[in-house]
Amino acid sequence: MPGALGGDGFFGLTESLGGGAHLQSYGLLGRGEKAVAEMLGHLAALKDTRSKWQLVQRGEIGLSQRMLSAGVPCFALFGQERLATFANAATRARIAPRYSSADAFARVPFNPCHHLWRELVEGTGYPYLKAEPIRRNPLKLQGVENWRQVVPAAELPIIEEHLAQTGP
Repeated sequence: MPGALGGDGFFGLTESLGGGAHLQSYGLLGRGEKAVAEMLGHLAALKDTRSKWQLVQRGEIGLSQRMLSAGVPCFALFGQERLATFANAATRARIAPRYSSADAFARVPFNPCHHLWRELVEGTGYPYLKAEPIRRNPLKLQGVENWRQVVPAAELPIIEEHLAQTGP
């Protein structure tokens, strides 16, 4: 998602290419009349579903596509290009063989909050740690079990409390 931060638009913390370029929905901001109207219209029309993937497709990916189609500028603090700079050869190897080259990593879809969780938290002070890799690690990522050693000590009680309240 091209552009620079500031002014009116649709803003997110991270961009993912999975399912098409989109802003991940855990931290979004619509700024300006058009962006807010498009967000509200999308949310009003969104049908509830128990399927997480359908919700991601309709809600998260659909919202980004709607914004782009409406001409609302979209920006990610950590877009795919910037995220790719965090992935040295060792990081790419740790994630999966298909990401072995820098070129592949720059264009093959990945979930930054899964695949680059450590680099985001350690390298940028990123304020977010996704619960799914901690609880289930569905992508079988190496080192996720050591998340407590990566997160700042002051944040551990907050994360532990959240995990306890939201269940397994």
